[in-house]
Amino acid sequence: MKFFALVDRSYDLEQWQGRFSSGLAPAQTPYDFHLLAGEGDDIIFSRPTPAASTLRTRLVDGLGKVLQVDIRHAWANRAAIRAADWVVTHTEREYLGAAFMLRGKSHAAVRLQGNTLWAFYWGMPQGLAARLCFRLGMRRVDLLTANADPNFQRLRRSRKGASYIPFGVGRDVWSTSVDLERNDTVVVAGNDKARDWPLVMAVAERLPRLRFLVAAPRPLRVAVPDNVELVRPDGAAEMRELYARAGACLLAVQPNLHASGITVVLEAASQGTPVVFVGDGGVRRYFDEDEVAFCETGQVDAAVAALDEVFRDPARAAARAGRAQDRVRAQYLSHHFAQALRDEIEALT
Repeated sequence: MKFFALVDRSYDLEQWQGRFSSGLAPAQTPYDFHLLAGEGDDIIFSRPTPAASTLRTRLVDGLGKVLQVDIRHAWANRAAIRAADWVVTHTEREYLGAAFMLRGKSHAAVRLQGNTLWAFYWGMPQGLAARLCFRLGMRRVDLLTANADPNFQRLRRSRKGASYIPFGVGRDVWSTSVDLERNDTVVVAGNDKARDWPLVMAVAERLPRLRFLVAAPRPLRVAVPDNVELVRPDGAAEMRELYARAGACLLAVQPNLHASGITVVLEAASQGTPVVFVGDGGVRRYFDEDEVAFCETGQVDAAVAALDEVFRDPARAAARAGRAQDRVRAQYLSHHFAQALRDEIEALT
């Protein structure tokens, strides 16, 4: 079987693997898609698409932004898309682009997997043109997948055959833990739109004896208490050490459909770090209450109490974190994700 992985336009496989060798990338290949290929199979990754530099390319990218499709990236990789047995993707920007490259009877033999992350974030894609593009593109997808239960439930209502496949973090980086002495720091990481930064700062202000290390590449447009430090870990290896030293990991999210924060939860849990999670968005389907300390969306008091308990009763917190760590190693590494996706593909081949 010949796979083609259509990944983000900025990803260059050679550069990615160089970063992985240097401890910077979180997986050997983007999303460890190479693990899909079994004996006798082949997998090719998309070539990167450079930034728009002419009026024409800027116009095409502008149209793609309106339609929520990476048109130019799909077009640049169209030959490889059409030569594959299966095209695999991580977001709708890629799978919708591939869908339009595969329209027509001459490409009917090529199968397409489409993973939905953002399409339902604000409801249906915004604007009549984007909604029409989304509906037309979905018709060409052979296997619709979702890593978050809310997205999965919406896909089930819109089309039969959607599959829930939990995300998995990179096997080579996160399958083992770093043995370091824990301290009184709380790691807070992530950067997507659903993060609830005001809640995090409110919690930090209520717990001045703890030090909060915030690893977020985007500027925080909130007031930052004195016990909050912004840090910039240089890649996956440093991030793993940050989790391994921390006494806890805190995540707070606003209502969402794409399991915002699940990558951080899986990474922290893989290092045996106690996790306090405020919100849902699909993360609760990944873990039980005796593995992760869950609090309702927006509940500052509950988050403060949960974090306070972690540091007051470290033995209990460590036991809970150990169960979460076992869960990650048994179900949520990248080879588990790849095998689940491979099983779905084989069922349709």
